[in-house]
Amino acid sequence: MAGPLANLAVGLFFYFTFPLSTHFGQETVVGISFGIFNILVFVVNLYPREESINGIKFNSDGLQIKKALMGEYKEAVGDELVLSNLLDGEDFFQQKSYDEALALYQSNLNKLNESSELTSYVAPR
Repeated sequence: MAGPLANLAVGLFFYFTFPLSTHFGQETVVGISFGIFNILVFVVNLYPREESINGIKFNSDGLQIKKALMGEYKEAVGDELVLSNLLDGEDFFQQKSYDEALALYQSNLNKLNESSELTSYVAPR
């Protein structure tokens, strides 16, 4: 959720550092363009949607904020922790640290068995 705030801060900084005027110098146009681009990225990041990367669904920043405002924050945090463990387990596996990878995968399997919602959340489509 820090991504959209960083985009907004950078966008506003460049927008106010290089104010609009009728005398466009080259650096002014670059500054305004960079500021407007960051503000547009901020708006796009706030659109609530699910994204799928390698068959694993991730919530966008906008969807995480929406879930937090609707009182589903605890569920959203739990889902993200499970996904984080999956990715960490993959890193351990690639480093040939099989015991650490197995421990993370086993803890995720236990969490998935406890929650049918997480099972449908992690299963590839």
